[in-house]
Amino acid sequence: MYYIQRYHEKDKVNQKEANNNPTIGRFLIGDYMGSAEFEFGSVSRSWANMLENLPKIHRLDLTFKSSFVTKEVPMFVIAEESQLDSIKDELNKHLDGHRVGKLTKEYTGLWETFKHHYIVKEKRPWGLVDLWQDVSPFVRTGRADVRSAVFGLDPKLVIRVYMELLRAKLMKDKEPEVSIGDLVYVQRGTKIVEAKVVGIGEYFTYTLSYFQNRMAVSVFDVLAKKDVQDDSFVKMIRDLDTSTPTL
Repeated sequence: MYYIQRYHEKDKVNQKEANNNPTIGRFLIGDYMGSAEFEFGSVSRSWANMLENLPKIHRLDLTFKSSFVTKEVPMFVIAEESQLDSIKDELNKHLDGHRVGKLTKEYTGLWETFKHHYIVKEKRPWGLVDLWQDVSPFVRTGRADVRSAVFGLDPKLVIRVYMELLRAKLMKDKEPEVSIGDLVYVQRGTKIVEAKVVGIGEYFTYTLSYFQNRMAVSVFDVLAKKDVQDDSFVKMIRDLDTSTPTL
């Protein structure tokens, strides 16, 4: 984790753009990191790797250390399960306020963001970060066995990133294999609901039956087919512990 890309949430999202262009860049801004290693495709290769493999969301309980408090705090990670131990070890180093030496090529804001989020909770100062991405494995090309990882404090934001990756996967496939009569998962507000496809229109639009009502949606609103996901997507979100610790 020597090369970590920082991201901030955009204050406003253009809804028309949001409907027509389901990409992470609509609501996240990547910081300029200053080093050449973050240029020439390492960030885009990292996202492409995550889209190709699409691992699950996990909660990691980390240890924040400062001169006046030691506290267990959660981080939400999109990564392969085999990566979790090494990610946890690396992040705990970043959250140790007593550490000496440089851990990454550029400033990450990890310790400062955790301190503000869980300890201080005052007006947000400069330098805090909403999301991080480990691009270290993608600085150089040619390795097929490496995997990407994205992590953040806010479970809602991490879940949203995951949903956008699902949508992007559908967009990449152009025509998702959804037929009339299929059961699908759809995002309705902040909830994920099950609906039945009763019609397929032009420009990737579906007519869905939901609680005896009918609604027309874009293909990008359909998160997954129920039989493909076998309930694992919804179960993962429902089982994710999003509670926050108290002092």
